[in-house]
Amino acid sequence: MSYHDVQMDEMRCCGTNEIHALNESGITADDIALSVMMQREFEEFSCAHLILSEVTNHRDWPMHGADLERLVKKHELGTVLASASKLNINSGNHVRAYIWTPHYGRLQQWAQESEEWAEAMKERREQRRGWDHDIFGRGYDRYDRRF
Repeated sequence: MSYHDVQMDEMRCCGTNEIHALNESGITADDIALSVMMQREFEEFSCAHLILSEVTNHRDWPMHGADLERLVKKHELGTVLASASKLNINSGNHVRAYIWTPHYGRLQQWAQESEEWAEAMKERREQRRGWDHDIFGRGYDRYDRRF
């Protein structure tokens, strides 16, 4: 598992997104934080707040919210608020919700220290290699063929 496996959806409010499908045991808090920064950097998918939830009454289920809260506090990557654990009458599980307000400047500094970030930047540079723009913003390749 890696940051590629973290899924995010926009909600009705464009300022808040949901992080979901985190029941995979291989996903870590680092993967979640790196995925948020990668999507902001490369896909221009960004928001003010992120919401995720976790089941608290199954010891064998991953506790991504608590892990993310510890990571965010340790590296000062924003603010995390946790709800009380309450019964979800739809599933019978006890669920805790987390709201993360990322500090994108610090998150970017943290992400830039990872190997995944360096690899993604290298791929992006390779995709753009050979392309330039004139002073009017018109693109051309290095062989000066206009398009």
